[in-house]
Amino acid sequence: MDFVARNEFDFTIQEVASDRPWSQIQGLSYRNAKGVITHNPDRPMLESMDDLPFVTPVYQRDLKIENYFIGYLQHPYLSLYTGRGCPARCTRAPGGSGPWGWRLPPAAPGSAGRR
Repeated sequence: MDFVARNEFDFTIQEVASDRPWSQIQGLSYRNAKGVITHNPDRPMLESMDDLPFVTPVYQRDLKIENYFIGYLQHPYLSLYTGRGCPARCTRAPGGSGPWGWRLPPAAPGSAGRR
């Protein structure tokens, strides 16, 4: 494993992909040149889901719906989730509640339909 993007990973991964020096990327943990595990400061919580780029153009260009199916359905099936995280801290749910505790970043009303 080369690194871990903690909590707010969207922009952290974008900076890794743009070859920014790891020591300058908030929310990143990695093993430095001396082999010491280094934890950079946390990235601030995303204040608005609308700050994230829309992925619809990529899906329209690259997604082939015919490649997605569930064995008990007659036609291809794909789920797109427009939320992020859950405010509950259930021990039985996969994934836990995410890094936000009880506060979730909002999106503008109706923005999911525009995406």
